Amino acid sequence: IATFTTFPVIYGEAIYFDRSPHNLGLLTDILINGDTVRLLNIHLQSILLQKEDYKFINMESMEDDADKIKDSKRIIARLKTAFLKRANQTALMEGIISDSPYPVILCGDFNDTPSSYAYRRLTSHLIDSFCESGMGLGRTYCGESVPAFRIDYILHDRKFKSYEYNTITKKLSDHYPVTTYLVDSRR
Repeated sequence: IATFTTFPVIYGEAIYFDRSPHNLGLLTDILINGDTVRLLNIHLQSILLQKEDYKFINMESMEDDADKIKDSKRIIARLKTAFLKRANQTALMEGIISDSPYPVILCGDFNDTPSSYAYRRLTSHLIDSFCESGMGLGRTYCGESVPAFRIDYILHDRKFKSYEYNTITKKLSDHYPVTTYLVDSRR
């Protein structure tokens, strides 16, 4: 995770989730035209599916019933672990958003769909720029062969208005980048 800006950074810190080296966040206070904005850039818990999980999901490996049960249990355990960790990470982020003295922009890979607990909790505080100015399905995950979902987001304070939300469908990783313009809605 990295935050790049041409505006002055007046404060920054890392947000650690359960000492995970892969799932963390950055808090960056940025001075924009005399106003301070808090940018939160996060990567919430991944499900951590392995190659054998994708084979099972895509029904490439049709073993006997005992193997199917074992594979199903392994995937369910991975899902449960990820859901519980994301719930804790979401609670931490909600506290940071609520305590912020500045308007917040939250960007990141939630590893979760718009019907998820994490998304619902975070959008109870912030506006989803895709819903405000995007169109279509907005898929952002393009890895492996599981269905393509929208799991990357740009959420923002009500002080802002989003326009021209865009998913860049250039495959640079297993996620497509997303962009939007934010303007002060009071102007």
